Amino acid sequence: MVTKNPNEPRTYPRSLARRFLRGDGGMVLIWVTVLLPVLLGIAALAIDASYIFSNRSRAQAAADAAALAGSYLVDGGTQKEVEDAGFAAARANLAIGGGSGINIDSIVIERGVWDCSGIVYPATCFTVTGTDPVAVRASVSLGDGGASTVQLFFAKAIGFGDQEINVDAVAHVIGGGPPQDC
Repeated sequence: MVTKNPNEPRTYPRSLARRFLRGDGGMVLIWVTVLLPVLLGIAALAIDASYIFSNRSRAQAAADAAALAGSYLVDGGTQKEVEDAGFAAARANLAIGGGSGINIDSIVIERGVWDCSGIVYPATCFTVTGTDPVAVRASVSLGDGGASTVQLFFAKAIGFGDQEINVDAVAHVIGGGPPQDC
């Protein structure tokens, strides 16, 4: 057994600053200091992006429901009946999707025809008409607090405070059968 001489001066461990200056043990602290804000920024943008995509998906489901509900009445119903059915379906669908404080700001439901013959870009296949409509287009805008935008959480720090969410859906009745989602 080794005993220590009580007359020897006491030795202290190297100082913390000296340990960081010598060797590479302090590099971890430097890397963490540099990369932590970057990683937190990426996580913040991922949260905002998922919030936008989630609400856009909810808006698309509401627009699809509105177009399909309106298309059941497009052949024999009035514009008001088609709109009422579409509004009710969109609101019910958005309520089922869960509440995140986001509401429908506007719904526009139009009756018309769907004809894509010779058209390359499908968004122009729908034409609004009052005579012999066979299709319904529903346009839905989401927002919070009466604005047609959804407020973001962390993107405000880099100048993006809100995001517009506008979607369209078209349902077309083919050959007198049940409506089909286009």
